Amino acid sequence: LGDVEPAEIVDITIRRRPQSQSRFEDFHYKEAGVLETVVASAIPGDVRTVHAAIEQVGLKEVWLKVAGGEKACVIDNVICSFKPKLILEFGTYVGYTSTRMALQVAAWGGRVVTMEMDPVNATIARNHIEL
Repeated sequence: LGDVEPAEIVDITIRRRPQSQSRFEDFHYKEAGVLETVVASAIPGDVRTVHAAIEQVGLKEVWLKVAGGEKACVIDNVICSFKPKLILEFGTYVGYTSTRMALQVAAWGGRVVTMEMDPVNATIARNHIEL
C-alpha cells in the first residue's frame, strides 16, 4: 500500500474555495446568508415567517441540510402521534427543525432541547430561535 497515493478528499458542502482559513464567512457563507434573509424578511415573534425565510433560501438559493418538505411531514406526524413531553435533537444547524418541533409540542406543554457543536451554526440558530 505504500505505492498508492491517497485519494483527494472533497467536501461537497464547500461550494467555493476559501480565501482564508480564519474567516468564518468562507466556511459558513450559506448559513450567514440564511441569517441575513431571516433578519430581513421574518417578523419578530412569528416563527412561521422564520421558517418561510429559511425555506426560501433552501429551495431557491442553496442546498441546506434542514428537514423540510417530506421529512418535515414525517417528523410532524411522529410528534403528533406520540405527543412527547421532551425531544432531544443533536445537530441544530440553523434551528429550522428544532423550532418546527417546538412549535408543535408547545400545544401540550412539551419542549425541545437541541445541541450544536459548530459555534457559528449555534449562534445563527440562537438568533433564529430568539427572533
